This record gives sequence, C-alpha cells and structure tokens, in this order.
Amino acid sequence: GRDQQDVSITNNTVQGTSGFLQGIRVGASGGQALSNIVITNNTVQSNDTGIQVRASAGGVLVNENHIEGNTTYGVQNTDTAILDATLNCWTDANGPYHPVSNPSATGDVVSDNVEYYPWYVDCNMVTTVYIPVHNVTIDAYYENLKPAIAAATSGNLITVDPGTYVEAGQILIDKDLTIKGIGGSKPVITTDANT
Repeated sequence: GRDQQDVSITNNTVQGTSGFLQGIRVGASGGQALSNIVITNNTVQSNDTGIQVRASAGGVLVNENHIEGNTTYGVQNTDTAILDATLNCWTDANGPYHPVSNPSATGDVVSDNVEYYPWYVDCNMVTTVYIPVHNVTIDAYYENLKPAIAAATSGNLITVDPGTYVEAGQILIDKDLTIKGIGGSKPVITTDANT
C-alpha cells in the first residue's frame, strides 16, 4: 500500500451491527509508512476487531475513543512498534483486558504492543485511572508492590511512585529484580502484620 500521512478519523460511530471484521483498519501489511494518523473521539463498538493497525504503529494515535463490545479485539496492533492507545474509555473502570498486563479487567481485549495506560474510568472522559506500581519490563501495572513481585521474572524492572503502600503479610523477593522508586519523594512500604 501507499504511504499515508496527516489523516484524522474523528467524531464517528463505527458500529458493526452485522459484524464488520474491522471497524477501523489502518495500514496494510508489508511495510507501509504511516505518520500523523489520528483516531480520536469515535465510538467503536460491536465489530469483530474495533481498531486494527497493521503497519507503522508509531505513527498512529488512538486516543479519546469509546471502545466497547468488539468480540475479538477492541484494539489490535499487528506491527512490532508500540501503538499509543492511551486515554480511551473501555466501559470497564479496570480498563481493557490483556492476559499478561491487565488480566483482571473486563473491557475489550487489546493485543500485544498496545500502550493503553492511562485510560478513562468513565466514558464522560473526565477521570483517568492511576495505578502506581509498574513492571516496566512486561508493561504491567499494579496497585501494590507484592502482586508486581509475584508476577515478575528475574531481571524485571519495577518502578514505584511516591506514596505509602500497605502490603498484606510478608513480602518475599526470591528472584533478581530492580525495584526503583520514582518521583520527588521515596515510596514507603509497610506490611499489615508483624512478620
């Protein structure tokens, strides 16, 4: 396909009542260059895949959309570059489902290589989610340090925002990890029991 640049897809309702394969598909397989492709302020629902990006994902922004009820993926990126799909509403306050980085969510599924954090917790798009512990290596977010350590493998980098974290019971670190406080002040980590 031809290279594409400076394209905006905005203020649409893309609803596959009879089952579109992709509500919005950008790019073609085979190395097409995309730049300044902006998909914003759309409602994308009831398709097989809501939004699919097939090339040059680094040149595409998918932000401020309401994505729900798509059966296979809400957002799928088949490129190896990271796709910016931050600041969308997934109709679940816990965000989109990803089997590794957000397994407790029930929003539409996102594929690998999709950056979706932060997202809006409401579809009025006023309040964004805040999750302070980030396993940078696997790009997964956690409310506390203990589940981040449990899900990590040796060599992972975990960053912790400033704040006080009260962990349930003893924290066991049985692998080589880098745990790094970030921001202006150091995080304080305590347990809820004498261990």
